[in-house]
Amino acid sequence: WLKCQAASWINRAVSARLCSAHLAAGLGRMRSAGAGADVPAPRGPGFLGFTSTYSRLDVEPRAAGRIRRLAVISAGLLAVALAAVVARHYVALGSGPAVLSPGSTGALQQQSEQKEGVQAASSQHLRSSGGSDQTAAVPAPAPAPQGPWHLLTDAAGAVSGAFGQAAVSLHLISTTSTTTSTSTRTQTMTSTTSTTTSSSSSTTSVTVTTTTSSTTTKLTTLFCFCVVRKEGYEVGLVTQQYWKKVSIFECEDSQVYSNGGVVQIGDLTTVEIKTNTSSMGNLSKAGTTTSSWLNTVIFMEAWELVLADGRWWQHEWTVKVDPDAVFFPWRLKVKLYPFYRAGDFNGPALFVGNCDRSWHGGPPKLKLFGSLEVFSRNALGMYKANGQQCKDNLDWEGWGEDFFMQNCMEMLQVGKVNGVSFLGDARCYYAPCSDPSKVAYHDFKDVGSYFACWGQSKAAEGTMVMK
Repeated sequence: WLKCQAASWINRAVSARLCSAHLAAGLGRMRSAGAGADVPAPRGPGFLGFTSTYSRLDVEPRAAGRIRRLAVISAGLLAVALAAVVARHYVALGSGPAVLSPGSTGALQQQSEQKEGVQAASSQHLRSSGGSDQTAAVPAPAPAPQGPWHLLTDAAGAVSGAFGQAAVSLHLISTTSTTTSTSTRTQTMTSTTSTTTSSSSSTTSVTVTTTTSSTTTKLTTLFCFCVVRKEGYEVGLVTQQYWKKVSIFECEDSQVYSNGGVVQIGDLTTVEIKTNTSSMGNLSKAGTTTSSWLNTVIFMEAWELVLADGRWWQHEWTVKVDPDAVFFPWRLKVKLYPFYRAGDFNGPALFVGNCDRSWHGGPPKLKLFGSLEVFSRNALGMYKANGQQCKDNLDWEGWGEDFFMQNCMEMLQVGKVNGVSFLGDARCYYAPCSDPSKVAYHDFKDVGSYFACWGQSKAAEGTMVMK
């Protein structure tokens, strides 16, 4: 009976201690999380019937005092158990083998079940604290009737169980204390991290953007043509111009017309102008303005062929060039740049006058010399629409073709561009081939002199014309 009562008493004390330890550990975690250091811990049944208050700061001192009291009580129980064993042994000597009564068997079974519950609780607490499962709950078998010497072994087992329960309580108290200490360290580390996070850095970046703009000057385009006679030097001269891609063959578009029959110019076949042969002018006759070829009819037909071709309408300017004129189309486009915007179909109607000499004592007048004739798109458009009026109303029979075109443009009120600086012509103003400011030089009737002038002018061009 004493053995059973001692085991029951110890189990109840340890169970109460387990509850108190769990409460203390929970409050410690709450305080570590910032719930407040002044929150009072709940009161509950203490060890061996005493009532105590647990807090985060005094768990270990109070637990140590209770362990000492547990040791004293366990020693007393051990003495009582030994006395009971000795007494029963002497009784057994007089009355025969001792047999456990049904009540004693029930008490031992109750003790085994209570011990199993304590071990299960301890195992669960160890897992929650992060440790390994050190205690396994093993149900105890029902005790069998034993001899008198086995009673001493049972008593020793009871005492050993009491000390085991005390060790479990001590382990739980130590574990709870360790958990509280870990919470305190975690709180300190959090504070340090907060201090480090409060530092900041500032970065300033400067972006430099460079914008480069360029302007492209677009020049106007040219449709160029010339008229050659089948007989004479002009076919051979123009053929060399074709092979070397100079004069009219440097223009965006070009055409060669011929009088007296179709001729071959390199790979090109000329377009024939079908009309009577022209004659030389005689200044002694009334109304004659030139001693050169009276070729107005031929060029009237040539202009009709140009208008019928239609390519002139695709370009801002149309240029008629004599076969013996050394011509630089690119220079002409540069000089015409201020007068007509590239791509403008509604540009002004203009023609270029290239000589302003005084003739026969008359006042100076801007005239058109036939070695270089330049007409804008809308100027030719007006001639196409109203050119017949010029043929019907002008006394042109004794004129050269250039004089006819000048008077027709004036009759149709086409504007003039002063192009005196464009042309170097001995019949008006002579200019050497070394003067790169000129667009054309007239006249060079053989291949050698023609290309000698062309090469000299090209060499003198340098950077002046490029600028």
